[in-house]
Parts: sequence; structure tokens; C-alpha cells
Amino acid sequence: MYSRREFLGQAALVTSSMLLNPSAAAYTARNKPFLGMEGPQTDYRLLDGGIPEALDLVREKAKLNYVFPFVYAYNRNYLVAWPPNQKYYKDTCIKMEYDKKFFGPADYLGRLCQEADKRSMQVGATLFPCKGITPGLKRLVNYESILEVDISGERTGSVCFNNPDFKAHYFGMLRDLFENYPVIGSMYGSEEGGPLFRLLKHRKKPTCFCQHCLNYAKDSNIDAARARKGFKELIELFGRGTRGGAENVQELPDYERLPRPLDGFFVEFLRIVMRYPDVLSWNHMWHQHQLNLQKEMWRVIKSIDDTRLVGNHLWHRGLFDPLMRAEEDYKELLGYTDFFRPAVFSHAAGSRYLENVSALAQTIFGDLTLEETNTVMYRLLGYSNQGTVEQIKNQRFGIDYVKAELNRALGNVQGRAKIFAGVAAGHYTDWSDKTAQPQQVIEDIRAAAESGVDGILMGTAKPELYNAIGEGLKSVGWI
Repeated sequence: MYSRREFLGQAALVTSSMLLNPSAAAYTARNKPFLGMEGPQTDYRLLDGGIPEALDLVREKAKLNYVFPFVYAYNRNYLVAWPPNQKYYKDTCIKMEYDKKFFGPADYLGRLCQEADKRSMQVGATLFPCKGITPGLKRLVNYESILEVDISGERTGSVCFNNPDFKAHYFGMLRDLFENYPVIGSMYGSEEGGPLFRLLKHRKKPTCFCQHCLNYAKDSNIDAARARKGFKELIELFGRGTRGGAENVQELPDYERLPRPLDGFFVEFLRIVMRYPDVLSWNHMWHQHQLNLQKEMWRVIKSIDDTRLVGNHLWHRGLFDPLMRAEEDYKELLGYTDFFRPAVFSHAAGSRYLENVSALAQTIFGDLTLEETNTVMYRLLGYSNQGTVEQIKNQRFGIDYVKAELNRALGNVQGRAKIFAGVAAGHYTDWSDKTAQPQQVIEDIRAAAESGVDGILMGTAKPELYNAIGEGLKSVGWI
């Protein structure tokens, strides 16, 4: 294991111009891999099994040195894993309190850091300000005031990252966390897509049209009225009579199709976005708000301690969508992140990939059959053929998929940020009862090592598969 300072200290020497320009900073691979695990199973296990016992299992069986539990997350049954110091939130109406009923009276994060230190382990912070109106989000006082506004003027279930009160709260939370706890760093994740993604996949009304975003659009020369008109035409084209991407891949053969327009769905889609380019600008603006948040996170955390790591999780479902790929470019965060963690959960890949295939086959690829869309998507995403729709419903993707995603990440960063593979060893097949098997866990770790990544930051890991994780790490010489 290596410390925060050793992590950055092993970087190649940089010139003074690089120090002045964060985007020029470069990190080189090191021989000692990063071996860690994210939640949710980590934090659930830590709660249910007791912190000392759970850390012993992770360290002794899985042979991992780092745990990254969800310490601030809207998609949990809690919001924050430490007692907030209210002085950090005086500039915002958004307040939060520690859930003693969930964690008990003791400082959960503080105790976790203490117990980890006794075992020569370190704790990172997974931060997930996403996932709609969930139990975690509802624990924010005045959360309604920071929700996005849709095209009809109604509040939605997602937070607006451009809202000043949200940003004041969020950056206050970062200072509260990093000034008071010895966490090695953060991993940010926002498992939500922009307005086009949500319209095409879930038939949700486009966002965000709050006053803050309207002002931002005006300053950026984006015409809100034309964006609205374009979105409404897309809703008219794709929104009637369909339910969006399949909520259960078992239903895929019965997915609903609209009557084909005279010139076809794809041509009509292009016609609308060419006539109303502000639709694409509005979609890009949504992603720009998230990018701005990520860059400011870097500045806030590094101003507190420049040895703390700042990392970004790449959403599993997002990696299967061309629109998300186009917007979430690795290169845009270079200089503002120490590592990327692409999620490559092979045994959940089939069901999640098919969600996107189904959505696209009912919208912009509506001129094609579901199977034809499947074939096209393999080519667009750079994957080898993983099988027909029927074959991949309940089966894992092969290790060539894992290597393809990790090689794409490595090729994009060119050594200027580290890549930690987000392989998984847990119950992540959303629509079936299949779980990861020991041999698959070992194969995925081997694929990650063969790709040349800088380590792993596991996703959900079931304790009964910890031995397989350790065996996989041993087989590639990482322990």
C-alpha cells in the first residue's frame, strides 16, 4: 500500500510550466497497483458485520488496501456518513444532519478511518449526488429548491448542478469532509444522463429550465425558446405510444414500435436537431454544468491538501450510450482528476447494454430491428460481437469487452491520469438471479492487469467472493 503523498510522489517530474497549468500535469504508471473496493456492499457490510470484522475480511481475504464507501450519497437510505459541522453550510439554505438512527450515535466515518489505520488500510470517499428523489436526497433540508425544472416548468426528481445553493452546499460538504477526516481522496459519480439521454431512454421531459440555467444559456448565446421547440418536436416524434427503454430485458422481444415516418426515424431526428441546433447546445450545457462541478471539486480539494486524490467514476450504463460517450470525454477532465474508474461489470453488461439497445431501437434507430440495432451498436462502441439479443439477456460479456473499455480509457488519458478498473464481484445483474462466479472474478482481474491499468477499484463485492478477488490479484502478481 502507498500513501497519498507517495501516490503523487511517484509521478514523473514536471516542468514549472506544468505546475502553473493543471491541464499539463502528467502521471506515470507505477509498478505497485492500487487495490481498492467501492460500496455499496462495503458500507452495508461495515454496518451489518461491524467495522473491525468487515475490514479484516477485506484485508485478509480480498487482499485489498483501500475501501471507498458511500459517505455522501442521494441513492442510499442515508445521506452523509459523518456528523456535519454546520459552519461549512452557512452560505446555503441547504442543510443536512447526521442520521443517528441509521449509524448510531458514534461518528461512523471517524471510527472507520481509525480502524482502517490500525490495519494499514486507508479510506476513500465515494460521492454520489444523483439518482432522483431518494431517501438520501430527502434528508437535505430544502432539497426541493435545488431540483431541476423541466420543459413544462415543473420540478423534477434530479438536482440542478448549476444551482448556486446546491454548489454552496456541495463545496461546503467537501471542505467539511477533507478538513476533518484523513480520507485518501474522493471518487465522484453521477449516474444520470443529460436531457437527450433521458428523453430517448426514459421519455422524461428535458431539463433544466430553471432561472439559473436560463441565465447561463443566455450568457452562452443559447436560445431557450428554440431549444424548447426542438425538444417538443422530438417528444412528438418519439414520445407517443412507447414506454422507452425496457425496464426488464425479459420484455425486449415485445417492445413497442411507432409507425415509421415517411423519411424514417433517423432522418427525422437529424432534421429536427439541424433545424434546432439549440437542442444539442442545451444537452451540452447540461453536461457542462457537471464538468464545471468536477473541475471546482478538484480546486477545492487540492486547496485543502494537494496530496488528496480526486477521481471520477464512469457510469456503467453511460458507457453503452453513444450520446453519453460523446459528451463525457476523458480528455476534458485531464488536469482536473488523478484517476478515472470506468465501470466494467462484465456479468451485468448484457442486461444493461440491452437497455440502451432497446431505447435506441425505439427512437433514432427505429428504422432497424432490435437485432440490427444490436449489431450496429457493437460496431459503434468498438466491441466484438457478444451474441444475439436472446443470447446476451442473462449472460456476461466476455473479457474482450473488459479489455476494450479499459484500452479505450488508457488511450484517451495517455498517461496523464491513472485508470483503476471498476470490475465487480457482486449481485449486479439487475434483471436476473445470476451473480458473479469466482472464476469470472479472476478472469476480469486478469483482463484488467493485461490491459495495463494502474489498479482496480472494485464495485459491489460479495464477501463470499473475497477469496476469488485475492486469488485473481495473486495470479497477476499484484500481491
